[in-house]
Amino acid sequence: MALHALPDELLIWVLRQLESPIDLSNVALCSRRLHNLVLPILYLSFKDDGALLKTPRFLATTVRRPEIARYVKKLSINGHNFRFFPPGTFDKNWDRIEAVLKPLCRKEETLRDWYHDLHHSADAIIALAILLFPNVSIFTLPYYSSLRDVKYTPLVLSQTSRSRSSDLSTLSPLYQLRTLTFDKSYRGVLFVEYVQPFLSLGSLRSVSISDVWMIERDPASKGSIGRPTSHITHLSLHRSSINTQALLLLLNGCPNLTHLSYCHSNINEEGDGFYNPFNTFQIHKTLMCLKRSLHVLNLLNLDEEIDNSNTEIYYPIREQGASLPLGSLADFEQLHTLQTTSRIILGGDGMPFRREPENRLSTEERALRITDGLPKELETLVLYRCTESIYSVMTKVFERKEKGALKKLKKVTLMFRNSVALSLDGASCIEQGLKVGIVVKCGDVALDQRRLPTWSP
Repeated sequence: MALHALPDELLIWVLRQLESPIDLSNVALCSRRLHNLVLPILYLSFKDDGALLKTPRFLATTVRRPEIARYVKKLSINGHNFRFFPPGTFDKNWDRIEAVLKPLCRKEETLRDWYHDLHHSADAIIALAILLFPNVSIFTLPYYSSLRDVKYTPLVLSQTSRSRSSDLSTLSPLYQLRTLTFDKSYRGVLFVEYVQPFLSLGSLRSVSISDVWMIERDPASKGSIGRPTSHITHLSLHRSSINTQALLLLLNGCPNLTHLSYCHSNINEEGDGFYNPFNTFQIHKTLMCLKRSLHVLNLLNLDEEIDNSNTEIYYPIREQGASLPLGSLADFEQLHTLQTTSRIILGGDGMPFRREPENRLSTEERALRITDGLPKELETLVLYRCTESIYSVMTKVFERKEKGALKKLKKVTLMFRNSVALSLDGASCIEQGLKVGIVVKCGDVALDQRRLPTWSP
């Protein structure tokens, strides 16, 4: 009786303290009022980690009871075992599924193909999920090998864009979507053309892609993505190998991007896949389309941790231009946080060996050029895998700060590959930084994906 005497707002707070879905389900059986209050909490989030393969049963439930689907705000479906969906998962509810799909299918043949593909195609099932859960704000998509050839997801997303721009009173699918993640459920090739239709969703703010090799299907696209969108502010490419052209297509579709994190890696457990070189020169050219919007840049290359003498996989880093320094970031008007590696910003092993010895820059000349290329709005600088040569760069940074440049720079973190951080040079660098108002921290840490930045817009 005391529980029923509470107002709905306080009762909802109490119910949210019950972490067990079983306990919530039991409470829902006590009364109609509790049932109505429990449902939005019970179905707020759905995640299938693959252990029990809950996705088929959950999709079938929401088809039978569409009122449940509107409560789902966070959705993560399993992409490993679409081909193992129990036979007849969708057969019993075909009339309801047909009512959902028919408005998008101009031809009866498309409707029949979609029904047939629901039994084995990740593309068909993901497109159905988009239609079933219109209020999702955080959507984690599994990447699955059959997504290389897609037709249903782009069809749904194109219809979504058209309905959003019209005066229809009905809500379009994913109209509240803010965060989209392509999960690392399958380490494989992801065509950038599959990602592009999602970028047109007007509510989307953050996109995260992890553990894939990304290339463009059409090499003749030349960076064209159609009409650029302006709402996406956060893009994270984690532990992935991105073709330069595919990266350009993504960035051209997000002209107002403020946060970009790219952690490059050509390694996976099987040791296979497409090799996309980490070319700092090409990456710098690609980044220039964001020079007026970018606030935070995290650019890391996990392949720097590879000892080529102890691995069967050969990565021709020097031949591919990875030993070139990144280049000037002075044109980036709002860039205030930069996290990268010493090799990326300084260049590796001097300068590229293709240059004649007499044309190579001295350490001091390189330090001066790199310091002059730092953005004037820079506040925080983090460098991984530093060597003793970084101290010459920091000396020039302090000199510029003392002369009135880099006025906003307050924090510098230097992560070394060995204990050189604890040397007298390290102590001197910290002392010099304090004199000009810069807090310098030196540490000894490996470049590890567990330490990579994460964010939520």
